[in-house]
Amino acid sequence: MLGNKVGRYVNIAAVYQVAGPVSLAHARKVTPLLRDGLVRDFHKNPVSLASDGRSLNMVDLQRRFLRCGKKIIGDKLVISVAVEEAWRRIKIPAPAPPPKPKPKGGH
Repeated sequence: MLGNKVGRYVNIAAVYQVAGPVSLAHARKVTPLLRDGLVRDFHKNPVSLASDGRSLNMVDLQRRFLRCGKKIIGDKLVISVAVEEAWRRIKIPAPAPPPKPKPKGGH
């Protein structure tokens, strides 16, 4: 944590509503671009926490997903976005290795 910013990992599930039919080929083409744009945005300005200090600020996430979607998918194509789930993933450290056996005495 850095102030009220998430310092590690965030998992987010979102659904975009678009105007008119979008081909599967187009969706496959823009998906990696959208992911990249969001990751870049989140690295530039980390995801903030809600006022409770524990959950994520969903209003901010929604705004950022919509802005990024309109920029990458198309301003006239994206109608809305629903951020359905968002949670912080806390990095769990790997277990410590077992202690090394002490050398046996003896000369």
